[in-house]
Amino acid sequence: MKIKNLLVLAVAFVVIALGTSCSSPTPSDTVKSYYETMKAGNFEKACQYTDLTDQSDVETFAAALREFGYELVSYEIISEKVAEDGQSATVNAKSLQKTKFKEEPMEDLHEFKLIKKDGKWLIKSE
Repeated sequence: MKIKNLLVLAVAFVVIALGTSCSSPTPSDTVKSYYETMKAGNFEKACQYTDLTDQSDVETFAAALREFGYELVSYEIISEKVAEDGQSATVNAKSLQKTKFKEEPMEDLHEFKLIKKDGKWLIKSE
């Protein structure tokens, strides 16, 4: 009887562990990853979290941010709403940013629109 209970407990543990480790990233996770790469100054890599596919657009985006001395100081995810069809979402976030033109951090409230493509959430570049 003890062995059967232990076996049931072990199977339950494995099922729970697999279920939590296989969960796919949420729209908020995508925005957090985007912000973290921006904070690290890796602007090209940040574009992998967007729907930008043209390499020249990625390079233009990164060059502009470098030219302006862009620095992400901090960010906070405020809310997330996934559409009923599960294929689009909106994430509202607040960030503090600096540029070489304004040393004091500026607060930015941003509404990110995301789409799900091939099972992966991407920020729309609009």
